[in-house]
Amino acid sequence: MKNRILISMAFLFMLKLPANAQFVQQVELEDCREKAVQNFPISRQYQMLEESSRLKVENLNANYLPQLDLNGQATYQSDVTKVELDLPPTFNVSIPEPSKDQYKLTLDLSQVIYDGGATSKQKDLEGIKLEAGKTSVALQLYQIKERVNQIYFGIILLKKNKALLEVLKETISAKLKTIKSAAEHGTALKKDVNNLKAELLKIEQNMNNLEVEIRSRLQMLSSFTGETYQAETKFVVPEIEIDLDYSAANRLEYRILELNQEKLGQNRKLVNSKNIPRIYGFGTAGYGQPGLNMLADEFESFYMLGIKLNWNIWNWNENKKEKHILSLQQNILETEKEAFGLNLDIELQSKIAEIEKYQGMIKKDAEILELRSEIAETSSSQLDNGVITTSDYISDMNAATRAKLDLEVHRIQLIKAKIDYKSSKGEL
Repeated sequence: MKNRILISMAFLFMLKLPANAQFVQQVELEDCREKAVQNFPISRQYQMLEESSRLKVENLNANYLPQLDLNGQATYQSDVTKVELDLPPTFNVSIPEPSKDQYKLTLDLSQVIYDGGATSKQKDLEGIKLEAGKTSVALQLYQIKERVNQIYFGIILLKKNKALLEVLKETISAKLKTIKSAAEHGTALKKDVNNLKAELLKIEQNMNNLEVEIRSRLQMLSSFTGETYQAETKFVVPEIEIDLDYSAANRLEYRILELNQEKLGQNRKLVNSKNIPRIYGFGTAGYGQPGLNMLADEFESFYMLGIKLNWNIWNWNENKKEKHILSLQQNILETEKEAFGLNLDIELQSKIAEIEKYQGMIKKDAEILELRSEIAETSSSQLDNGVITTSDYISDMNAATRAKLDLEVHRIQLIKAKIDYKSSKGEL
């Protein structure tokens, strides 16, 4: 019963709406950022990177599987092994001589028994590379969010400017009607009427310019998010709280440097694995002329099974040099991390100073607006009484409008400065 009553009330409310009523689209910054990230082509690289890494790991896992090769060869040699015996004629003994043309077809099987942990370390390295690739994509998408911030607040500032001009236009238009009436009765000059008309044209010109800029910014935002925005769309000014504590580790650029260090560390482990012996099992099955019996000049099948050890016990200090190179690269990355942390400290201090600047300006803006509003009200009364000219009135009205615009702009710029601070901290 309760649900029916609510539905009926909602239906009646809809019937009472004007025929031309439209719901104003409302947009929030976080929603725009998320849609921009989802819409940007680079976001599809996550899946590609994961699939590429999965295939690489599968290839590495194949190192543990038996390797099977089919080999064949046909040769002719200038000489063969001969056994010559100087025996008395009474010994009717001859040792056969192999043919100079030989044929062989073999199936060779090789199985890794122990590879010194090289494959396992390569898989770990691939995992680090995958995270580094995904972090790099995340950094590019983070930069897209920052661009959306710039466009979003640019639209808010332009729309705020236009709204104030609309108010000023209404005020000047109302005053124009009063002065027109006074001019018709001879208590005002035609010059005063023309001054107000010219000021209205100037306001309209500025509003047209703002409309063009707003449309341009809306189109830019649409390109990023894939959404359509109208001139009437309301862009909500977010409420932002900031925390002065920060860590360079929150920045994606810093994480990339850390991952590069991890890659170097893993490469060092791979270099160490080169000093460890490898053990392989093998088997060969074949058919050829001759077989394993070199003295049998006929085609026959054969096979061989075995195990072998491979150990590179000396490589002219190549491994030692590689590890030294990796250590130097590690040190280089460490200095880059320190430099990044220092630059971040400087950047954040600058952002904090900017926030404090706008906070101070807003306090003064409020005082200035109060004074300018009083002056504008007085000027309006004085113009009606013929005490001042329209030029003085327009000047005072413009000053009051500028004071209100300054206050609104600085409020928005304060929020933008806080978002920039959070962006520099890596908290978008």
